[in-house]
Amino acid sequence: MSAETVCKACGEEFDTRHNGCPVCGTGGTDVYRPFKPPFVYDVHGQLINDSEGDRVLDMRGWGRLTGRGSRAAGFSDELGAAIQDRIGRRVVELMNADAKRIEEEAEEA
Repeated sequence: MSAETVCKACGEEFDTRHNGCPVCGTGGTDVYRPFKPPFVYDVHGQLINDSEGDRVLDMRGWGRLTGRGSRAAGFSDELGAAIQDRIGRRVVELMNADAKRIEEEAEEA
């Protein structure tokens, strides 16, 4: 009996004994490994951390938001921080919703 399947997201064939598609990660229950949901946004450091306080990613773009160069937006520090924080919070919402969906799908299977 074959344990292979085709990933619905990218079309790659993979062995289902592995946790999800090795190309795009779809289908696994530990997509965020080694990080552990839920994720939180730290407004003081513009960081996204996991439930154990480990840094998952840094929100970048400060120079683009507040810089004065030809491609910079030139926003004030206050507006730049508000934009960066809004994006960081949205990324966390999406990551947590995705982690919850993955967990629910695993429970149904």
